[in-house]
Amino acid sequence: ETAKVATDGSPVKKTEQLGGVLNKVVLSVMLVRLGLSYSAATIIVFLPVLLKREMSLGSFEIGALFSVAAFVNMLARPLSGYLSSKMGEAKPIYLAITLMSLAATMLPTSIPPLIWAGIISYGLSMGLFIPSSVLLISRTVPPELRTLSLAYVTAMIDLGSALGSFGSGAIASLMGINAAFASALLIIISTSLVSATLCRKRSPEL
Repeated sequence: ETAKVATDGSPVKKTEQLGGVLNKVVLSVMLVRLGLSYSAATIIVFLPVLLKREMSLGSFEIGALFSVAAFVNMLARPLSGYLSSKMGEAKPIYLAITLMSLAATMLPTSIPPLIWAGIISYGLSMGLFIPSSVLLISRTVPPELRTLSLAYVTAMIDLGSALGSFGSGAIASLMGINAAFASALLIIISTSLVSATLCRKRSPEL
């Protein structure tokens, strides 16, 4: 049987099909995207509240912090492409998970250096994930299924944002903002562990 070739000439890896397009790699990327989006939603909703309450920061200062995160996000995208070409597309995804976990840990401390480190980690995480996840799917999914696969992955942005905003809001109302951040950390770790298990079962190289 002739091997399928991607549009850029590179071979497409064979994948185990789980209900058609949802092979294990796509499911793994979806889980990571879900966890990252849940954590990002928690940060966006509750970091301003925490900074106003604990550090008396105004809207301008808080807006500036998130502007830094957006700028770092932008810079991280070409970095993700470079790292993917040198180390493989899975490595930047693992790094994105680590950085988001650090952000969820550092941001609720209200310690200025850790706030800055957390904001930078947050921006780097989101920027590193996107290009490497697209590349991973393009190299592991047949051409006719790539658009649908990416649609499933990007749908996790909205699902994660909805669950993060609602879930962390419910937790914060019951147990406080620090508990909401702890839930974000737990979610990103849990989804990433399941994702890693799926990838390891599929291919030792991921």
